[in-house]
Amino acid sequence: MDNYTIAWYLKEMAVLKELKGESDFKILAYRNAANTVESIRESIKDMSTTRRKQIPGIGEKIANIITEYIDTGTIQEYEQLLQETPPDFLKMLKIHGVGPKSIRLLHKKLGITTLDQLEAAARARKIRLIDGIGAKFEFKVITGIERLKNPPKEFNLGSVLPLAKSLEEIFQKQELVVQVSMAGEIRRRLDVIERIDLVISSEDPEQLMDEILKSPMIRTVIAKESEYCDVLLEYSLPVPIRFIFCAPNRFFYTLHERTGSLEYLNFAHTLANDKGIDLETEWESEEQIFNSIDMPFIPPEIREFTFIEEFKKGDFPKLVELSDIKGDLHMHSIYSDGVHTIEEMAQQARELGYEYIAITDHSQSLKIAKGLTVERWKKQQQEIQRLNKTWKDFYIFSGTEMDILPNRTLDFDDDFLHDVDLVVASIHTGFQQDRKQQTEKFITALESPYVDILAHPTGRLIAKRPGYDLDIDVVFAKAKETNTCLEINSSPDRLDLNAEHARKAVKEYGLVICINTDSHDKQSMLDMELGVSVARRAGLEAKDILNTRTRDEISQYIKRNHR
Repeated sequence: MDNYTIAWYLKEMAVLKELKGESDFKILAYRNAANTVESIRESIKDMSTTRRKQIPGIGEKIANIITEYIDTGTIQEYEQLLQETPPDFLKMLKIHGVGPKSIRLLHKKLGITTLDQLEAAARARKIRLIDGIGAKFEFKVITGIERLKNPPKEFNLGSVLPLAKSLEEIFQKQELVVQVSMAGEIRRRLDVIERIDLVISSEDPEQLMDEILKSPMIRTVIAKESEYCDVLLEYSLPVPIRFIFCAPNRFFYTLHERTGSLEYLNFAHTLANDKGIDLETEWESEEQIFNSIDMPFIPPEIREFTFIEEFKKGDFPKLVELSDIKGDLHMHSIYSDGVHTIEEMAQQARELGYEYIAITDHSQSLKIAKGLTVERWKKQQQEIQRLNKTWKDFYIFSGTEMDILPNRTLDFDDDFLHDVDLVVASIHTGFQQDRKQQTEKFITALESPYVDILAHPTGRLIAKRPGYDLDIDVVFAKAKETNTCLEINSSPDRLDLNAEHARKAVKEYGLVICINTDSHDKQSMLDMELGVSVARRAGLEAKDILNTRTRDEISQYIKRNHR
């Protein structure tokens, strides 16, 4: 853990220097050095001072800092920076969207040094008056402070998965670690996660646990037992982390058991007992465990009660993979409330290996999101047509995300929709209408000969807002009748349809699902992984997913709806 601990200190010093307003060059030097130290497999503690100075990116000053920590267990400059920094500055960094530069600006303009002062300024609407900071930032501050005061007990998958992956990468580089893997809820990719579980094998699990608990990355030790410890991390989401330790020869057994679910494990152990097999033994892989009970490997996402009867019948779906996805049919650009240009979104899609995307900026009634009028949409279409002439291996569908209005009408008329390549229909207003009204709105959209995809159909926001009061069976039946596709929206806050609804839509109603990201920026296109996880938890295969098809097949599907 020495390398990671030293890297942690260097990263913290970079943050503290940025809060202090030191030069970008110095800050970058510390960050680069931290990344270098973290990536070195060899223990930096065992190197000579001369050898440390020879590492690319580690200059004499940083090498001396590393030596100081190894010799004394402290870094004087770090302690000095910490004393010079108002304590609440570091707490402010836990607020999503608040960084060192904005903290410095708030301190300079409003003299803010504490969370209480920050909250008071936000609620008094003083922050929005600062050049370069708007009302959205103010709202982030208020909601962020509320979350700090009342930390959630559940977290959406998208918020914790990057942290879990990062921890996996960190421990894969540690000398004492043989193997590491996510387990539990996050390995099964549940929509909502209460805790991140990591199974770690080591020749010396006791020493490894001791080193982890002494690390500066640990803020709070919640529990400590012989085989695991539960902690909260410093400067991170307040999601509990459970480190589960085992010997290398027990890794795959422990991983299998700690992945769950309980219902699946009861099923697997019953099979093993019937065959006289003791699962609590050495295994070379999880696949070997499944082979021993005459079953193919069961992906973690479907190790759930829902699938046990299918397993008993020998029905094992070949789940859709992220690599099966050929495009993304719901995203936004700077024409509405997106951050990037159409060309930038397209270039990101090409880098992801996609064959096509659909630009579906908001329609005219959604003024808060700069919804497009017919005239602005036609201007956008001309840009898309121009871009499509530049690529032979990639295509942009000219689409729209059209609002279904509270009065059961659609935001564009049929004459306009006839010229649109792809129409995504969705609800953004009238959330409080009753079950009959909500269902009738969807029926109106589904009966349109131009609506291809129903987006985020239940309207839920995970841990923030329940879905609409909706007769989902009526909607599914009408979607089947009208050959309309339903979306799994990959946005971390949505994951809508969820796995239960997506499975019902496909298995009971024979519907086609489209997995889209609803991206408003390039980075969000990577959320496709989350939507694929939902589809996998639903037991869906590539053939069930619209955007695993080629561009020509997509065009045929769209034209069939434009009757």
